[in-house]
Amino acid sequence: MASIQLTKNIQPEDSEMVLSLSHKLYGMSTSAGFITLAEVSRELQKVDVADYLSLKAGAENLKREIKLLISILINYSQEE
Repeated sequence: MASIQLTKNIQPEDSEMVLSLSHKLYGMSTSAGFITLAEVSRELQKVDVADYLSLKAGAENLKREIKLLISILINYSQEE
């Protein structure tokens, strides 16, 4: 769901959604032990809601990390 929300073109009016999503991802990723995703999510939460370019860049970082984790989890599940 998070990656689906982040796949759309992030607009300035989406800033609250991005920050809310980063908060949810931080909680989930710390519980699951996804340290890098937690760090990226935590850093994004520090961005000012009015700083559209930083929010967009942070959302791109989240997307990259989510795609990487999905790939790793798929490979792991196929090895089992």
